Amino acid sequence: VLNAAAHLILLLGATLRISGWPGMVWRLGLFIGLHGIAFAAHGFWGWTAALLVGMSISIIYCLAVLRPCCRWLGPVTDFREGRPPLITIDDGPCPDETPVLLDLLDRHERKAVFFLIGEKVRAHPELAREIVRRGHEVGNHTMTHPQASFWCAGPWRTRREIMDCQKIITDTTGVTPRLFRAPVGHRNLFTHPVTAELGMEVMAWSRRGFDGVEKDAAKVLERILPVRRGDIVLMHEGTGIAAKVLEGVGGVEHRTSNVQH
Repeated sequence: VLNAAAHLILLLGATLRISGWPGMVWRLGLFIGLHGIAFAAHGFWGWTAALLVGMSISIIYCLAVLRPCCRWLGPVTDFREGRPPLITIDDGPCPDETPVLLDLLDRHERKAVFFLIGEKVRAHPELAREIVRRGHEVGNHTMTHPQASFWCAGPWRTRREIMDCQKIITDTTGVTPRLFRAPVGHRNLFTHPVTAELGMEVMAWSRRGFDGVEKDAAKVLERILPVRRGDIVLMHEGTGIAAKVLEGVGGVEHRTSNVQH
């Protein structure tokens, strides 16, 4: 029985690697099928069993999508073994902070990945192009950054958010993003089929300072530092403290961090 269960888990894991629309349809069917088990449990053992099965499915789903580094639904990069620390900056471009951050990165001879929001690229195309001109990498951070609801988005909305952002970044900068980061790191059931279709890698992080909610740069840096080789550092634009945080992170060892994999 255990051997059969192990083979079933391996087979299920293989099917989760299906990309594009076939992968999304399969995952949707799997999701519906799992809830069908809950209804079947009611037929055999009553509502208590159905509720327990349903709650178990919900808990597993929440753990899979709400933990940024969880790999249950597909591969996620959160550490680069043996590589210099990588600075990643989310939620730009921002006219108040992007130019300052670019100058700081030049001063510290660092390269970063800027995960850009499609709507902001449309509003500030010259900043997106300047990021690329300065030698930094641009990543896909969805079109509208639906941070409160992306984790439960359906297949059509997920595809639209990622595809639209990919297109506007490519059309604006001439560079096609190869990295994707979900809003606040919360992927959903359909994220990986879309990113796999586009040949993108899903990236999380290993060091963060919660600068999206904490406005004291010193406290943010206390959470981030020390940074070690292999770390992926998460920070944000539009916080009012981005320059101070980057100044603190940018001075750590390994002054040049090549973003190529």
